[in-house]
Amino acid sequence: MIHDNLVTAVPTKNDASSYVCSIKDFGGLAPVAHIVGKAIFDLDREDTKLASAGGEPWTGVALDSWLARAAEYGAEIERLAQVVTNG
Repeated sequence: MIHDNLVTAVPTKNDASSYVCSIKDFGGLAPVAHIVGKAIFDLDREDTKLASAGGEPWTGVALDSWLARAAEYGAEIERLAQVVTNG
């Protein structure tokens, strides 16, 4: 329970500077990361075999998008780690 404004108000969407990091929906990355026992930002092309109906690693736009999302997630976790470590 919030008592006497001990917890500040949640920042509005327009006040992005109030956020430490922004972690978007990582959708299909989480199940694959769980199966292979890796962090989402450590996933690679070989891991996409597990998300493929035919068991083949992904290529092209699908792979690029998937790896970009994994890298973005890693960058946000790094940003969060820096804030936690350095205050």
